[in-house]
Amino acid sequence: MGKEEAISKKEQCELLAKYFEDLAQPKDNVNFNNEKLLNCKKRCKIINEIAKASTNSEVTITKEDIRKAINQLKAKKAADEYDLAAEHLKHSGESLLEILQETINQILLEEKVPSMFKTGTVSPILKKGKVFYEVENYRGITVTSVIGKVFEYIILDKANLMKSGQSPLQFGFTQGLSPNMACSEISGKQTIFVTTLDSQKAFDVVSHEIQAISLRAKSEFVEHYRGAI
Repeated sequence: MGKEEAISKKEQCELLAKYFEDLAQPKDNVNFNNEKLLNCKKRCKIINEIAKASTNSEVTITKEDIRKAINQLKAKKAADEYDLAAEHLKHSGESLLEILQETINQILLEEKVPSMFKTGTVSPILKKGKVFYEVENYRGITVTSVIGKVFEYIILDKANLMKSGQSPLQFGFTQGLSPNMACSEISGKQTIFVTTLDSQKAFDVVSHEIQAISLRAKSEFVEHYRGAI
């Protein structure tokens, strides 16, 4: 953000908002491979059409699915931008389940994610050991729609990710596990080689199409490797 200064609380809020907004904007890159992006978009479209054609039945969300997802919400957390918290859903009656059931099934039918699921309230949290007067030293923590979280829990449950080929050696982004637990898997070894990759400030601006194709290629390689051994 250069040497821009912010004295008042209002100026500080505006500066931080500008900083996090800028992070979420793709940057022009003369070396970017536009041809690869177009090819990935075409492949994603073909994969989507094949997936639709090979699906024998539509996914229908039940009240029990919604009730299960609501029970997974963590209590005593900050409310979203609509002033809704997990407690509002947990203590609601059957009428809300009916409304959510109709809404979520309509979302799946139209294949369009509501805009309210894509926004949230960002709170800047100072990184450990960093000075407070530089905006780059703040990590944005976003509180997203609580109803959107219900939708995500339902999709995760229906997707059965652990049963669809996820490696049992994956500790990150896996319920009940953490990267720290991976240490027990390699303890006792005489020599350990560790490689880490931190894609700083990249997740929100990378091409989802290229990422999807790359992940698909990696999964095909893993399946081929498994078959070979």
